[in-house]
Amino acid sequence: ATGIATTISMTLGGLTLAVAMAGELLDCAVLGLALRSSASGRVSGAWKAIATGTACLQSATIAICVLVPIFDNNGLNTTFFSCAFLAAATINAGLTLPHFKSGAWARLGIFGASLCTVLGVQPTSDQNRILDLLAITALSISVVIFIRYVTRASSARRKSETDLIEQGLELARRIAELEHTRRELDTLALVARHANDSVILSDADGRILWVNEAFSSINGYSADEAVGQSPADLLNSPRASPQASLQIEAAKRKGRKLRIEVLNARKDGSDIWMETSIVPILSNDGTVQKIVAIERDVTAAKNLETELRAARHAAEEGARSKSQFLATISHEIRTPMNAVLGMSELLMDGELPPEERAYAQTIHESAGALLDIVNDVLDLSKLEAGKFTLANEVIDLRQTVMSAANLFRAAARQKDLHLNVSQHDELPDYVMGDAGRIRQILVNIIGNALKFTSHGQIDVTVRPIDKHDFIAFVIRDSGIGIAPDKLAKIFEEFSQAEAGIDRSFGGTGLGLTISQQFARLMGGDIKVSSIAGAGSTFTVTARLPKASKPTSATTPRTEVQIPTGLRVLLADDNSANRLLVRKFLDQLELDIIEACDGAQALHLLHDHSPDVILMDMQMPKIDGVAATRRIRDRPPPFQQPIIIALTASADAHDHARCLAAGMDYFLSKPIRKQALLDMLDRAC
Repeated sequence: ATGIATTISMTLGGLTLAVAMAGELLDCAVLGLALRSSASGRVSGAWKAIATGTACLQSATIAICVLVPIFDNNGLNTTFFSCAFLAAATINAGLTLPHFKSGAWARLGIFGASLCTVLGVQPTSDQNRILDLLAITALSISVVIFIRYVTRASSARRKSETDLIEQGLELARRIAELEHTRRELDTLALVARHANDSVILSDADGRILWVNEAFSSINGYSADEAVGQSPADLLNSPRASPQASLQIEAAKRKGRKLRIEVLNARKDGSDIWMETSIVPILSNDGTVQKIVAIERDVTAAKNLETELRAARHAAEEGARSKSQFLATISHEIRTPMNAVLGMSELLMDGELPPEERAYAQTIHESAGALLDIVNDVLDLSKLEAGKFTLANEVIDLRQTVMSAANLFRAAARQKDLHLNVSQHDELPDYVMGDAGRIRQILVNIIGNALKFTSHGQIDVTVRPIDKHDFIAFVIRDSGIGIAPDKLAKIFEEFSQAEAGIDRSFGGTGLGLTISQQFARLMGGDIKVSSIAGAGSTFTVTARLPKASKPTSATTPRTEVQIPTGLRVLLADDNSANRLLVRKFLDQLELDIIEACDGAQALHLLHDHSPDVILMDMQMPKIDGVAATRRIRDRPPPFQQPIIIALTASADAHDHARCLAAGMDYFLSKPIRKQALLDMLDRAC
C-alpha cells in the first residue's frame, strides 16, 4: 500500500491499505471466534467452513493489492513487484498449511490465479516475458521447497512434541505406578514389621536377609543374630521331623508354595510349634529370587489337640469300659435272675397247695418285673452310647399289634376296662421292621394307659399315613390325663409327670424315654396330647416299608422231638444255672455232662464227644467264645458238635460274636424251659 501510494496514487494506496486491513481483521476475528467456540466444546465444522470463506476473502484482498499496480501503473513495469509480493503471500499461506489446510489451500489457489493474471496482463516483450517466466519459475520452486520444508519441519516438530507428550504421560504413569508400588511396599513393610506372625525374608540360597519384630519376640533371636543364618540351622528343634525339613527344602528348590507345621526351638531351647507358610518369589524366567516365610505360633493349638486326642481316647476307653460294665452287670443280674425265674417256674409246674403256689407265683412275677427294669436300663444305656441297632425283617404287622394288646386284656377285664383295637383296611399285612421294638413301644404305652386309667376304655388304632411308608399307632385312654405344663417332662429319663406318681403307680419313668428313642430310630416320633382328668392320646409314627408275605415260612412244631440218649455238655460257671437246666431236661432221657468253665469243657470234650454243647459266654479261665474257637479249630476226624450259646446279654453285637466264633444258635438268659426245649428240638 505504501509503494502504491508513493509511486502511483495516494488515494489508491489508502484504498488498497483499507481493503487489505479489512480482510485481515475479518479473517482474524473469525479465526478467534472459531478457536474460542472449539475450546468451549461446540462442534467446529461450521466454523471451519466460515473460516475457509474468510480466508478466501483475506487472500482476495491481498490479490487486489497485487493487481492494482498492474492495471494502473503509470507506465511502470510492476511484474517483479507483484511476483515478489505474491511469493511472500504464498510463503505466508504455506506456513499455515499444517494448521488449517482448507484455508491455506484456498489462499494458495487465489494467489496462483493472481500470478497467472499478472503474467497475462503485464505488457512486455517476448524476451522479457521469457525471463520473467524463468524468474517466476525459480521463485516458485524456491517457495514450494521452502513451504515443503516448513511443512515437514512442522510435522516433525508436532510429531516430536506428540512423542514428548506421550513420553511425558508414560513417564508420569510410571512415576505414579512406582509411587503406588512404593506406598504399597511401605504399607506391606509396616504390616510385616508390626505383624503378630513371624516374617522371614531369605535369599535364593536360603540365607536370612530380614526378619520382623515378631520373629525376635517369638524365637528370642535379634535381627542381627538371624541375618545371614539358615532358618533351618537357626530354628529347627532336635526333635523336629526330618520329613518336614525335606518338604520345606523341596518346596524352596522347586519354587512352590507350602504350608506345614514344624517343631522349632527358641533361643532358650524350649520347643515351639509353628505353622509355616513358604512363599517363593520368582523372576521372569521362573528362578527363585527371594523366599518369604510366615510363621504362626500354634503351640497352644497343638497342645489342645493333644489334650483333645487324649480326652477322646479317654472317652473311647470310658465307652469301652461302660460297654464292658453293662455286659458284666447284665451277666451278673441276669444269671441269678435266671435261677429265680427258672426255679419259680419249676415250683409252679409242681403240685403245690394254693397258698404255696401263690408264693411261687409272686416270686415269679416279681422277678419278671425286676428283669423288665434291668432291660429298660440296659436298653437306655445302649441307646445313649449309640450302639443300639434295629432289626430289619419281614414282620406280620397286624399280629404284632394284637400280640402286644392281648398281653393286657386280662388286666383290663380285672379293672372293668374296655380295650379296643382297630386296624384300618388299608394297613399292609407285612412290613419291614423290628417286631420286638414295635411290640415294646406298644407294651410301654398301652401299659401306661392301663396303669393310669381306672374307668372307661383304652382305644388302640393303627392306620397308614399317606407318605413314605409311615404307620401311625394311636393309643387313647380315659385316664387321669396330664397337665399341659407336664407334657414335655414325661419323655425325660427317670421322670414322671408328677413326683408322687412313681409311688402311687410304680415304674422307673424309662418306658416312654426308650419308646421315643426307638420311634426316632425308625424314622418317626411320639407325640402326646392330654387334658388333666380327661385322658391322654399318644401318637406313635414309624417308617415301616411294605413287604411281601414270606414264602419260606415254616409251620411251627406242635411237639418237641429230642432224640433219646442225646449227649449234652453243659458249660456254665454258675451252679444254680446248671441245676436249673438239668431240672428243665429231667423229663428227657439225655446224657448230661457238666463243666464249670471253658477249660473243663475242653477237657471233657475228649472223653464224652457230646452231640450238643450248651456254652455260657462268660466263664473263668476260658470263656465260651474262646472255647468255641478252639473246638472249631480241631481238624477231622473230630466230630464237631452243635454249640448253643447261653448268654445273659441279648445284644446283637454279642450275638454276632457268638456266630463269628462258630456257635450255631443263641439263647438269652433268663432261660425259659419251653425256649430251651424248642432250641434243642431245632438244633436236632
